[in-house]
Amino acid sequence: MAIYVTSDAHGHVRALDEALSKISLTSDDTLYVLGDMIDRGPDPVGVIKLVRSLPNARVLKGNHEQIMLDAIIGQDPLDAETWDINGGWTTREQLNDMEFEAYEELVRWMAALPLYAVVETEERPYLLVHAGIEMKAARAFLLEHGVDCADGVGAVGADRELLQQMLAVQSSDDLLWIRHGYWDVPTGLLSTEGKGPVVVSG
Repeated sequence: MAIYVTSDAHGHVRALDEALSKISLTSDDTLYVLGDMIDRGPDPVGVIKLVRSLPNARVLKGNHEQIMLDAIIGQDPLDAETWDINGGWTTREQLNDMEFEAYEELVRWMAALPLYAVVETEERPYLLVHAGIEMKAARAFLLEHGVDCADGVGAVGADRELLQQMLAVQSSDDLLWIRHGYWDVPTGLLSTEGKGPVVVSG
């Protein structure tokens, strides 16, 4: 059984399909899709349909899915403009061509997508998110719950449940958008021996 991760197809269904053909997914494998299936590219709905057709795909929400939901469901008229600025017109055109029932079901499915997942392997746990996590808040939460990551110890002592709890208290904005505070600092979750959880982001 293999675990694969992909992200940010942005409407390029042919490229995603080609990439998936190279790994030859089987029914025993799991594919995690870390969001941003939509916008920009020529066939965002095609990407969604492809992903949803895969038997063991696990999908997380990305910032582009959230932008779309804000534009469709939100109350701020500027949300539609933000969606367009970020390439949403390709998605909107395809959604407008859908039957209402299919459109409504797709929006409900997308709104229910989780923001994170914790995947355990024999070697280590992996924390999957679209953008990243706020590392100071993550380490502070772990310390509060008895896991001190300081001095090269890392978060080796954090089990899956604690890591899920840590992700659950992260800001949704950080999980979807963070750059500063994640990309520019070491996680501190790995020990000096390279053990501990690894964050995987899109």
